[in-house]
Amino acid sequence: MHGKCGSLLDAREVFDGMPERNVISWTAMILAYDSSEQAETALGFTQMQWTNIQPNHFTLSAIIYAIGRVASLEKRLEVHAQAVRRGLQSDLFVGNAFVDVYVKCGSMEDGLHVFDAMLQQDVVMLA
Repeated sequence: MHGKCGSLLDAREVFDGMPERNVISWTAMILAYDSSEQAETALGFTQMQWTNIQPNHFTLSAIIYAIGRVASLEKRLEVHAQAVRRGLQSDLFVGNAFVDVYVKCGSMEDGLHVFDAMLQQDVVMLA
């Protein structure tokens, strides 16, 4: 809630004070920082894996969009490999995010490759 309202300090204070964090709280922080145009900080939250919390398709999508804002080819490839390892590369949310990021970073070929590999496409993908 604090993150959606733009109060990152309050959101971070609540997050830091949580006795137990889950994939939802980590994803919320990634989204909060990214939507406040602090993509670099958002990407710092990918450390969730070090706490034995595995990102889901929503988390990966949020990370991918943040990567697109910092145009990090290395990080993009790292997260794409992670999506493939987890079997999430053809997930609708993850696929949409990858297509968006690849196209924005000037790699139409990679975007088309992801699009073609997706098991389903939606209206967002076709627009």
